Amino acid sequence: MPIAEPAINPPEPRVEAKIRKSKGGKLFDWGVYGGIAGVGTFIVTIPMAFVLKDGKRAGQYERVVGWVEKHAGRFLSPSTAKKFAEEAVMTTTLMQGGNAMLIPVGIAEHYKVPIVTALDEKLGDQASPESIEATPKQTWMSLIEGRMLAWGAVFSTLFSASLAFPKTFQTFTNEFAERACKLVGKPTWDVAKNQESRAFKLGKLGALDVFATAAAATLLYVGGHFFARRHEEKKAHLPPSHHPLFSDTADAVGEGLPAVRDAGPDSTILGAKTHAGPITNVPQPQLMVI
Repeated sequence: MPIAEPAINPPEPRVEAKIRKSKGGKLFDWGVYGGIAGVGTFIVTIPMAFVLKDGKRAGQYERVVGWVEKHAGRFLSPSTAKKFAEEAVMTTTLMQGGNAMLIPVGIAEHYKVPIVTALDEKLGDQASPESIEATPKQTWMSLIEGRMLAWGAVFSTLFSASLAFPKTFQTFTNEFAERACKLVGKPTWDVAKNQESRAFKLGKLGALDVFATAAAATLLYVGGHFFARRHEEKKAHLPPSHHPLFSDTADAVGEGLPAVRDAGPDSTILGAKTHAGPITNVPQPQLMVI
């Protein structure tokens, strides 16, 4: 009689239920993405962008713009290639502050469960750690992917605006800078150097950074969690032996998932049944001659 192989059905992918976000979870998101990735990025970006564009690195900035313009000129008209290069390098410059703030955002996400749990205790919310862990986990990769998505969105908007509304776009940045100078009581023109003042240049960067930071912080949250969910879904479809959730039978049972035992050396397969224990005296099929 031939030996029948046991049928082991692969585990069904986890279906994430819609879970109510606790007060601590909401406060965490506002603090991390509205505070650190939003306000914090805006504050850090302006001086960093000024150093790169108008400070000691100004010469290198212009050389990079020229290099991008040269290569973009192979596919675009001269005027369009110039605007493409200016906005591409400007967008990259404005993104450096947000790139630096990925470090505190990533650290906060790593300790999200204890932070949110402590906030819930303070706010009197009885959310369980399991409900916090059930949400998609931001990883360094998902955060980086979120930043890449933000770069594309900011660049496409700035580039399109510079092409469609060149005068309006320039007027907006200049007016924003003038109002900023009046607010802090600084001149808009440096008479000694016969050029725009430092405050005016910072104001123009601030006009662009307001939009860039708001868009980048939003896309970091939305895009980052989207990519985190995608990564978790990919892991959920791997074979049990390669999936971290199924590395141990007890862990799988603890997660409320079907426990799957590998049919390896510690199992004896006889007929259609599986018995735990070492393999011993397995009957071999014999040819009966009559």
